[in-house]
Amino acid sequence: MADQSIIQDWQVFFDERVRGRRDLVEGYLKFVKKLEETGLPPIFELRHLAEMVGIDEGVLVRIIQSPIAFYREFEIPKRLGGTRRISVPSPTVLAAQRWILTEISSKLEIHSCCYGFVLGRSIVDNARAHLGTRVLLKLDIKDFFPSISFRQVMKIFLGAGYPVAVAYFLARICCLNKSLPQGAATSPSLSNLVAKRLDMGLTKYPATGGLTYTRYADDLAISGEAIGSTEISQIQYIVEEQGFNLNTKKTRLLQGKTQKIITGVSLSDGKLALPRRAVREIKLEAYHLKKHGYFAHSKVKGVLDPLLMERLLGRIGFWLQIDPENVQAKRLQAEIKQYVEVVLDFRPAFCRNKL
Repeated sequence: MADQSIIQDWQVFFDERVRGRRDLVEGYLKFVKKLEETGLPPIFELRHLAEMVGIDEGVLVRIIQSPIAFYREFEIPKRLGGTRRISVPSPTVLAAQRWILTEISSKLEIHSCCYGFVLGRSIVDNARAHLGTRVLLKLDIKDFFPSISFRQVMKIFLGAGYPVAVAYFLARICCLNKSLPQGAATSPSLSNLVAKRLDMGLTKYPATGGLTYTRYADDLAISGEAIGSTEISQIQYIVEEQGFNLNTKKTRLLQGKTQKIITGVSLSDGKLALPRRAVREIKLEAYHLKKHGYFAHSKVKGVLDPLLMERLLGRIGFWLQIDPENVQAKRLQAEIKQYVEVVLDFRPAFCRNKL
């Protein structure tokens, strides 16, 4: 239900500026009411958008005309080989994207099977949906963000109720080289909105065979009692029909007692757990850190990582997120925190930073 006081304020505003054009005023008010009912801000033109975002109109025009001038690009290695291009927006573009994320895209409805980049949903929740399954199919969407086009993003804003010109401006702020950039603040949220049709198709298909489907960003998981080549072919068809492609090298069909891991969470033995390999790595890192000390351990590793201890605590925290009552994880967390406090006590007072 739209706030009537807001509607009345808009009516007074339009009556003072568009005199004698009652039809025009009614059209504006209808537009405002529709957006207010969904909690979205009305945007009428570029100047209005610039004022709401808090950016000079001339600067916003340049961003819309030539977004590439406002990005810094570099490549980082992928875990399994190859590189990933990261496009970092300038502070001005980032501010505009964060406004769009907060005021618009985060308020639009995504599918319930989507767990990535969603407030209140996590990697652990995504894995929990597949507990007790006999067969697990893991798939990966190739080049997830870059495969989402400017046109698809513009359709999201059009579907939200914005006029063509405004939807175009918003999409230009969020896109780079006619697609979603890896590094923009709005890309995760918009990718979930664009992938909603994919989620609907894959949710509907597994339901007919008693299967469970979830998606965490570009990682798809489907589980059940039986999944064969027919199901896999149909799933691939649905994915491609929505404009995405699967990275077939990452497709895994796990059955029986084979260790099943989804987004870093193990489903073995009918319960959620941190994979055994990850547990061994954490325990080994903690052992060397406590025995040899930060500097000696860093020298052996050949990398002086100033956040080594914080990263280790983060990994232990993830372990406890999966298994909150794990005694080993709690003990290691307490020991590393105590060690960090001892190290901090040896630093000069002006550079101490308690965790």
